[in-house]
Amino acid sequence: MISAVASREGADARSLKRFAEFAAHGPWSAASRPGRLSYLAARSVTREGPWAPRLVEGEIPSDIAGVLYRNGPGQKETFDVPLDHLFDGDAYLTAMRFDDGRISGLSRFVATRERMREQASGRMLYHEFGTRCPGRALGFKNPPSVNVFVMADGHFVLSEGAAPVLIDPDTLDCRGPRDFAGSRPAGTTFTAHPRRDPVSGDVFAFGLTMTLFPELLLARLPAGEKAFTIFARMRLGGFYPVHDFMLTETYVVVVLPPSTSACGACGAASLVSPKTSSPSRISRCASSSRARTEPVRRSRSKAIPPT
Repeated sequence: MISAVASREGADARSLKRFAEFAAHGPWSAASRPGRLSYLAARSVTREGPWAPRLVEGEIPSDIAGVLYRNGPGQKETFDVPLDHLFDGDAYLTAMRFDDGRISGLSRFVATRERMREQASGRMLYHEFGTRCPGRALGFKNPPSVNVFVMADGHFVLSEGAAPVLIDPDTLDCRGPRDFAGSRPAGTTFTAHPRRDPVSGDVFAFGLTMTLFPELLLARLPAGEKAFTIFARMRLGGFYPVHDFMLTETYVVVVLPPSTSACGACGAASLVSPKTSSPSRISRCASSSRARTEPVRRSRSKAIPPT
């Protein structure tokens, strides 16, 4: 037991030393070298296509089979325009396939309409979350770089402010945005973090209407179906940057933060306006996941005093 404890303490000390060495290398420092995470995290992806791991530490369990998808921004600049926020940059999707103790991968940028237009023109054409287009912009870009979710018999890549984008799960080809048989209202955001009911298999989601008087919409996609049903609408009095929500056995719970966003604003500094005099609020709506024909019974908002 003593030798085991000593061994673990030694391993902890070595881990701390390695972490300190890693932290000492800033992403732009002379000490950084290709291959270091600190180096790669501050640079754009330069390759697409299939790949295989160069080195595997230990063994990949042979009983793990399936595909693990990972998604995130793949750029730190767009045609020599530095991107000023971690959320900016086109979505870069990776599929890691596990089969009989082996792993193979495929990585590609999600070829959205906005990305393909910029690639064809050779310049930045859209504002992003924290970066303004230096010239005349065609609009605002919401790359689907936050999440990958399976619903409505398809694989979707998701952003926080635009329609879900359907992809081919094998080739990662982009099939374009979807409105789920017209059930997603135009001009409405779609959460990047849907929730699946573990009992019924129904998918729950929310969206915010991009209007002068924003509403929060709560919707349910019954298992095996392809169209959402909106079961609750709440007038908010402002465009709240709601990021996530909770699904309980009875309720859908949404937390409204004490801040609002200026719709259409560009530049991260101008997007969010704190409301210091307004507390957070919890909105609770009855869920129809257990009884599909049951109407919403109640909607309640509870204020949380600021600390």
